[in-house]
Amino acid sequence: MNFIFLTFLCISTLASTQCYTYKCDASIDAEYCAITSNANKTYTLRPCENPKVCDFHPENTFSSCVGHVGVRYPGEYCKDYKDCISGNCTNDNCEVENDKCSTDAQCSYGYYCNETTSKCSLVKKENDDCTTKDKCDSGLACGNGKCVKMGSLEVKSHSLSPGACKSFYTYENECAESPKLKSDSIPSNGPVKCNNGCKYSSEGKSDFESSCSCGYINGSDLYCNPGIGDIEISDVILSF
Repeated sequence: MNFIFLTFLCISTLASTQCYTYKCDASIDAEYCAITSNANKTYTLRPCENPKVCDFHPENTFSSCVGHVGVRYPGEYCKDYKDCISGNCTNDNCEVENDKCSTDAQCSYGYYCNETTSKCSLVKKENDDCTTKDKCDSGLACGNGKCVKMGSLEVKSHSLSPGACKSFYTYENECAESPKLKSDSIPSNGPVKCNNGCKYSSEGKSDFESSCSCGYINGSDLYCNPGIGDIEISDVILSF
């Protein structure tokens, strides 16, 4: 759930004023899986052979196929240390080495990477004390210094995490109404077209603007991402 409200809080956008076109071409140099042409505003792609994947970086002219390395979590089967996110394969299992970590993905299930100690620590349980640096168990979030059920705090409640709020949004550490697109004519279906940026409002408390975004459909218009309070996002959050 965390990634949902974080993704739409940030409202990831592109600053470009013209969208790039995607096209497939299996005949491009086998050394590459993607070629970016800024002049023609195109991304030319070809598939990689299994088990390799395309390490696609749109800002680079050329992107290459790479081995599927370091994608398995602690407890999963491995043949080599390169298979594991933790970099430690013991007895055919990915394991955490001396509890050391730099990311949560390097820790076993039920643990998180403690920023202070750089070691895996048990996640906090419901009603445990917490700070913004602590991680609460699945289905919980850090509210007013305690791990509480996600989406349980009313608007105007103090909260260290937007996930603890029913609105999944905070403003100055207080649960606030979720931001929605400000538009005089939002269509009943389809994306909101964007020309001069996107404007959002949360009861007037935290009005902000964001640049237009590009879709993946060739020839698509620039559009505005919905806010957390818009039905396209709120319905998804409530379905979890």
